[in-house]
Amino acid sequence: MAARKEKNIIRYKRPIRVNVGLALFLFIFVYLVILTTLYLTRKEIRFYQVEAGAITQEETVTALILRDEQVRGMDASGTVDFFLNEGDMADRSETLYTIDVNGTFSEKLHEAMAGMDSFPESTVREMKKELYEFRTSYDDLAFSDVYLIRRDLEMDVLNSLGQTALDSLRGSETFVEGTAEVSGLVSFALDGYEFLKEADITAASFDRSEYTRTIHRSGELLSAGTPILKTITDQSFSLIWPVSDEDYQDLYELSVSDLSAANKRVTFTILSTGQNVSAPFHLFTAADGTKFCSLDVPKYGARYTDDRFLDIKLVKQKTEGLKIPESAVITQSFYVIPKEYAAYGGNQNTYGFLRRKAGEETPEFISPTFYSLSADGYYYVNQKDFAAGDTIYLPDSDQTFVVAETRELVGAFNINRGYAVFRQVEILEHTENMLLIRSGTPYGLAVYDHIVQENRGVKEFDVIY
Repeated sequence: MAARKEKNIIRYKRPIRVNVGLALFLFIFVYLVILTTLYLTRKEIRFYQVEAGAITQEETVTALILRDEQVRGMDASGTVDFFLNEGDMADRSETLYTIDVNGTFSEKLHEAMAGMDSFPESTVREMKKELYEFRTSYDDLAFSDVYLIRRDLEMDVLNSLGQTALDSLRGSETFVEGTAEVSGLVSFALDGYEFLKEADITAASFDRSEYTRTIHRSGELLSAGTPILKTITDQSFSLIWPVSDEDYQDLYELSVSDLSAANKRVTFTILSTGQNVSAPFHLFTAADGTKFCSLDVPKYGARYTDDRFLDIKLVKQKTEGLKIPESAVITQSFYVIPKEYAAYGGNQNTYGFLRRKAGEETPEFISPTFYSLSADGYYYVNQKDFAAGDTIYLPDSDQTFVVAETRELVGAFNINRGYAVFRQVEILEHTENMLLIRSGTPYGLAVYDHIVQENRGVKEFDVIY
């Protein structure tokens, strides 16, 4: 009886229970594994932010200085003592120098100065400043500057004490006093070019092998008539240098152009001082046939009183645009379609073409991305949007155009939206590893755009980040 009851028992199958937490964990784990794999195997893409920039074509030349210079010679034979520094401004009738004609005045002048107790503090500061500037700018190749600093320090002493000592000796000693006949800048550098005029300049004027410069110092015994200093009556001066036929033509075209006078100028840098100048110019041809350019500098003459030649860096051409790395540039092929086949279609808000695919009967309107418009009136479109053999219909006409011709564009991949988009670039200049491209183009790049820096296997529409 009991055995029959056991045979009637039906076993109950337990339902399968799903562990939701475990399933969610496995899903997240697999998702993270996939993301990690994609991250580790992804292409390393570096980007570059487009910047505004400029490339300047420069040339360094040696220019000759012409200015209004009046030479002063010794009024009598004797020992000369100067009372001003190189580049000092002398007022009319101010004492420039004295000449000891009897052999005793110069000695007594220095004895009178030696008997004075001290220098004014302002003189000490000026001398320290001059010594510091000389030390920081000294060059073994310009050893003659040692004599210049010595002369300047002597002049500081004479300026400070000499006039007082000179006044104490007036009436008791015999000497010749040289005073300024006109107001101007005093210079002791004499080279024989003081009387040179623009009409006298030839190629030989720039032969430095024969060039000499004389600088006299206090205490020298000189004969009457010896040139000892010059007075520069105006801070304006001219800078003249020989130019090639090509540069002469470029400058001539600038001089006769329709530009305003403010734009008919040459920009340059004086290398010895770093002074940047923009000045008007004129051209002339010398008697020996050499072509010259002359810059008319209206000021700054006080800085170059003891110079006859200056090395200047000319800005010949300045091109502005956008800077991008050369490695970012790529070349891509596109189909070209005549501009007149494009029209607004559909809801009139999209611009594109009425296209019938090869092998199909019904045309459709397509609004592709336009990558450029050529000078001969062809739109550049992506080859992924069209195929060779597609037929394009001319609006309001029975004429058609069959897609077939391809042309190439130079460009770079813009990644502002996280994926690569081709943008055309027009290269203006090339320098080292950078390119200067035209800015403001309708199908190009703009300042602050992000582009692929090195095009290593990147294709258009690839997701970058």
